[in-house]
Amino acid sequence: MFIFNDQLIKERLEEKGLSQAEFGEKVGLKPASVTRMLQNKQKTISLEIAYEVCKLLNIKIDELIIDDNPNSYKIEEQITLDNLYNIQNEIQEFFDNIIYKLEIWKDIIEKSKIVKDKDK
Repeated sequence: MFIFNDQLIKERLEEKGLSQAEFGEKVGLKPASVTRMLQNKQKTISLEIAYEVCKLLNIKIDELIIDDNPNSYKIEEQITLDNLYNIQNEIQEFFDNIIYKLEIWKDIIEKSKIVKDKDK
């Protein structure tokens, strides 16, 4: 099972002079979710929220989330949340480019049908 590193989060909030309410606003969490996170009762958060938490507190994902199962497999090379976010952006750009090209082809096909119909 994974838990949030509540001590580190609290330390970073104090260092940055942020209240729990300000923290929640900046990362997109409701006050109840912030409270649950800091009490290790929050079970899940979205990747986007985790990214915002890590970015705001200047920590890595493996510092934010702790594996409390001593028998869990440990990954030697940690993938940072920044890497995952960059991959997500690259995938989004790739699909946006495909959609753009499909729209161009759709316009070309529609225009060629108009020209073809005029020639009849």
